[in-house]
Amino acid sequence: MARQEGTYKFTSNIEPRFSAPMDARQAVETKTDLYTIAYGYRGLLVYVKDEDAYYKLVNDLPAYPASWAFYGQAGMEEITEAEIDAMFE
Repeated sequence: MARQEGTYKFTSNIEPRFSAPMDARQAVETKTDLYTIAYGYRGLLVYVKDEDAYYKLVNDLPAYPASWAFYGQAGMEEITEAEIDAMFE
């Protein structure tokens, strides 16, 4: 079976002007928000902000809690302003 091609073809790069995923389904505030995602697909990875973790949709039914498997901690640590400044020295 061949890969299904997308509808829109781009002939140049996209330059986002916001700090968020291009696909709005890829990040939610709470785990409960996972169940409100429309048009989920098997394999969709979503970052849950309040848990700092990823969940994977294991079927095509995002409205059901059992459809989401814990995928892993994001591992983002809080860094200090001094550490940020040091990155740009």
